[in-house]
This record gives sequence, C-alpha cells and structure tokens, in this order.
Amino acid sequence: MEVLYQGKPFELREITGGYTARLKLPFVQDKDFTVNKYGDELVVSIGNQKGNNQ
Repeated sequence: MEVLYQGKPFELREITGGYTARLKLPFVQDKDFTVNKYGDELVVSIGNQKGNNQ
C-alpha cells in the first residue's frame, strides 16, 4: 500500500473566546460540505458522508 499524504488531516486550535478547526479536504468545494455542532460533538458532512471528532 502506498502512502499518499503524511500531513495532519485536521487541526484544532484554541483562540480567544473559542476554537478554530482546520480540515484538509482536497477536491471538496465550499458548497459540498457542512459543519454542525451538537453538544460537544463536531459533525462534518461531505455529500452524503459523515464523520465526527469528539
């Protein structure tokens, strides 16, 4: 199996008054994804695919 990417796929940083999330989503356009927060759960939806980071 070949490794195609070795960087961080996501990064969370604490800033004044909250947090920022940076996600590397190659080939994804702004209109193709949504981000929602449910309690302490962050849900990223891309097309009909979902993932979460608790």
